[in-house]
Amino acid sequence: MPSLVVTIWRRFLPRTYVKLRAIGRFLRTWLFASTGRFSSVLYRMWPVTFGWIVLLLCFLLPGLANSQAFEAMFEYARSGAQIGILWLRLLTSAVLVFALGAIMAASAGDLLDSEPATNARSPRALLVIAALCRWLPTLAMSVAFYQMQATVDGKFYPYGAMALALILLRVGFSIVLQFALKSEQIRAICLIVARHGNAFVIGGVALAILFFGSPGRDRWMGIPLSSTAVAQALGPVNILILFLTAFIALTTMLVRLGRRLHLPLVWLLVVAALIVSRYDLNDNHMVRRTGAPTSKASTVEEAFDDWMNSRPDKDSFSEYPVILVSAEGGGIRAAFFSAMALARIADRCPRMVNHIFAISGVSGGAIGAALFASAIKAWPVDATAQRCDLAQPVPPIYENALAEVLQDDHLSPLLARMLFSDAVQQIIPYPIDSFDRQRGLEYSIERAFRRVFSEDLMSMSIYNLRPDVTSPAVPYLFLNTTEVQSGRRFVLTPLFLQSQPFGGAQDWHWLDWDYGPPLSAAAGVSARFPVFSPAGYFFNNGRKARYVDGGYVDNSGTVTLSEIFHALYLLREEKYLEDYKAGKTTKFAMTSLHIGNAPACDIIRDALATRQANGKELPHCDLNDAAPVAGGFSELLSPLEAVIGVRSAQVEYNLYQFFNRIDLGTDLNRFDYHSRVQMYDRGISVPLGWLLSSRVAAELRSQLDARPGEPECESQTKSSNLCELQSTVAGATWEN
Repeated sequence: MPSLVVTIWRRFLPRTYVKLRAIGRFLRTWLFASTGRFSSVLYRMWPVTFGWIVLLLCFLLPGLANSQAFEAMFEYARSGAQIGILWLRLLTSAVLVFALGAIMAASAGDLLDSEPATNARSPRALLVIAALCRWLPTLAMSVAFYQMQATVDGKFYPYGAMALALILLRVGFSIVLQFALKSEQIRAICLIVARHGNAFVIGGVALAILFFGSPGRDRWMGIPLSSTAVAQALGPVNILILFLTAFIALTTMLVRLGRRLHLPLVWLLVVAALIVSRYDLNDNHMVRRTGAPTSKASTVEEAFDDWMNSRPDKDSFSEYPVILVSAEGGGIRAAFFSAMALARIADRCPRMVNHIFAISGVSGGAIGAALFASAIKAWPVDATAQRCDLAQPVPPIYENALAEVLQDDHLSPLLARMLFSDAVQQIIPYPIDSFDRQRGLEYSIERAFRRVFSEDLMSMSIYNLRPDVTSPAVPYLFLNTTEVQSGRRFVLTPLFLQSQPFGGAQDWHWLDWDYGPPLSAAAGVSARFPVFSPAGYFFNNGRKARYVDGGYVDNSGTVTLSEIFHALYLLREEKYLEDYKAGKTTKFAMTSLHIGNAPACDIIRDALATRQANGKELPHCDLNDAAPVAGGFSELLSPLEAVIGVRSAQVEYNLYQFFNRIDLGTDLNRFDYHSRVQMYDRGISVPLGWLLSSRVAAELRSQLDARPGEPECESQTKSSNLCELQSTVAGATWEN
């Protein structure tokens, strides 16, 4: 037996091994040769390859096509009254997509023809690449439309019809172009455009940079033309396509010129941008400030005394209800949900708005809080109204108005500045403030509020937004941001915060005592979302400091609110008790309302489903479920996952600590209260960016409504959002 094994080993296996090795060598050589040729082509025409990658990530894969940006841009398809606007926007997208395809094809031909060392010199290969370039943008957007019809409602119309229409438009365009090119006049015009194409491209890009980076909000070079309105008319998808067209055309010119001069011009620009950034010569992201001096800032205790004395119904309660609100961060969804929760109170229990003393907002929650406070300033509530039933529908005046402001397209102005004016700023060694992309978001919010409320309040200083005789219900805002260098929490507020009683928090008054930032910029500096919104800078004791999203320190807003609660608690125990005994004032009780903007599992929905199933076990979620099981790549991903996990968990830690502090009560048998409104995850993707579709907006608003089969609030072990809001305003009935 051993001899037989040895014989087989010596006679057959070496021969088989040699054959397999020869086959492997052949396959490896063929694969490397093919891959090398393909890689060479992609490298030689790298601007076009970049365009392919962006189209793949944004449209063919679950990227932009499945996000709210794409759906909101084309949501006119869901409204028959605006069907004309839909097809106009689709036609605009078609023109830009066809132009992108033409530029990609021309650039690919120029880059491959101008490089004699390329392996794609055969006419057949160039024709295939050119055809792929012409059709890829159209096919990418068509696939995106088809994905949308499956994602949104599963019906072929309207998004499936738009996908088919785009392909048919492309076919018709090709046919018309073939017949048109047979005309001598048209061929002459095309020849002129081809000769001077570089000048047209450079001129068009320069015009776009100047236009989108214009300092005026509603005028451009004296012309009544708003860059914000134009960006919103284009929409984020069209702006992205326009950028790709300009980028590919410009980089192709630079690459071809560099090959002639034997200089890597593109790399030289990259090195120049790095040098300019290294020496901080191009930082144009200064936090804006108003030009008019503001009134003197009071402390929290002084402001509360004045606020209590100015309450129109202060003598109607044995314990005056004081509401403190914290609005969690989370982009546009947080801004919308926070504003809707507060607007629901203003619409259905207007008298209770007079009881909201302070709102602590972070990131998107800060924008929602700022818009709500400005809305109350522009349209004062009726303090004499007696209705206070959150379950009873009424005309949603504040809800509809704030929804209209927040459902405007705030992403496109930001994106247009980011891809054009602010992109060019990276190689300019001098800061041009009007090129700051963050101003696109701020101007857009100001413009939308001005259009809906007919008041320009979002451009006024945050220091001036305070209650007065004409609008006593305006709450005090506390908007939180983070200083990059020190990691400290800074608060932008009309009041003056003393650092030690407020947990070491820094007041923006220390940086700018007299003027303060506009309300849109104050909320914006709290919502400096990474990548899209850059870090803003200001000067702190003569040194330059940068400020980012307040969620880096605390994304809940409850840390600042806890300090406000503590200040009022001490004020009540030390001063108001003696004044009450002397008959000079009234007592007050505090209620904290937290608006949670991170989609959580819907425990109320699960309870209703279980009840309707007669006790049958159903899949359900639990807020106390264990964390996900650890995955692979622990060496690389664990540090990042830990930072993200701690940031999320810190919200709950801070919230529970604050609620536990409230539950302690006092030695005088007087207790304060807390409630929590939470955004639910119901299977609909809710975005973080600055564009919200009508479908998602309706879903978020419905989370504040009563649901069919929902039991009475008193009989629920877990309260719904409606019950939590009713608990918040319950103090309105505690009259003498």
